[in-house]
Amino acid sequence: MVEENPNPKKEDSKKEDSKKGDSFDKLLNKKTKTTPKKKDTSENLDSTISSPPKVNSSSSTQNVINFTYQPTIKVVALLFFTCGIYGLFLLYKHVEIIQAQSEDNNDGLINPIVAVLLSLFTCGLGGLYFNYKVPERAAYITRKTGGNTNPNREGIKPPMKELPVIALFGGVFWIFTDIIGLFFTASVLIWILLPVELLFWSWIFLSIQRSVEYMACIREPEQ
Repeated sequence: MVEENPNPKKEDSKKEDSKKGDSFDKLLNKKTKTTPKKKDTSENLDSTISSPPKVNSSSSTQNVINFTYQPTIKVVALLFFTCGIYGLFLLYKHVEIIQAQSEDNNDGLINPIVAVLLSLFTCGLGGLYFNYKVPERAAYITRKTGGNTNPNREGIKPPMKELPVIALFGGVFWIFTDIIGLFFTASVLIWILLPVELLFWSWIFLSIQRSVEYMACIREPEQ
């Protein structure tokens, strides 16, 4: 006689448990196969941290502050017809673009509006300082961005290296000349030397404009 299994329910439950275990293992293996491995980003992170900061490109700077090439005739004519007020506008634009190109805040320049106000209310002394500092900082940034080896400056005439010194000492000379002419010659000396002085200041402002254009890789538009 065949003995009946006294516990058929237990055997069925064991079979079901084993089936569930097998299906769970298959599902787990499937997930491990399909789950993509995460990329190791430590190398990318290290390269990002160690990479040096990039200097602002001239194109982005031009788009932000709208600094463009100024023709010689336009600069000289506006300086004459505005009695030098156009020079304050140029000072504002020069300080603005230099601060946009500088990598640090230790450039010796201040807010463009404050620079203009100092030039107005210091009887020309503030203007002397900025006429020296603007081309000096422009030359520094030019050197930091490749100088004349930068392909973006190819074909652009570089400014004079002595421009900051000429602007400073030339400005001091004309201020003292005007003071002497005013108090000791009843302004006669001022009127005699006025054409020469106007030419000097026109050349200074134009040369500073060209030095900043050279720094920002701005060339004369083709005719």
